[in-house]
Amino acid sequence: MNLFLAERGEVTKDKILCRGERVDGLTPNDLARRGVIQVMGGRHCFGHLTVEENLLIGAFIHA
Repeated sequence: MNLFLAERGEVTKDKILCRGERVDGLTPNDLARRGVIQVMGGRHCFGHLTVEENLLIGAFIHA
């Protein structure tokens, strides 16, 4: 989300894409407008789910 500078690393090769558009270096506001959200790691909220299930639940949009 670019809220903090990387402590030990940076993207030096290739690029980060979202829907075909380069997003590395965008502001947090611009990322949010494009639908990129932050998922807090290490809290094990859905620890019983597989990686695929976590990705699917993260993609679910409740309208």
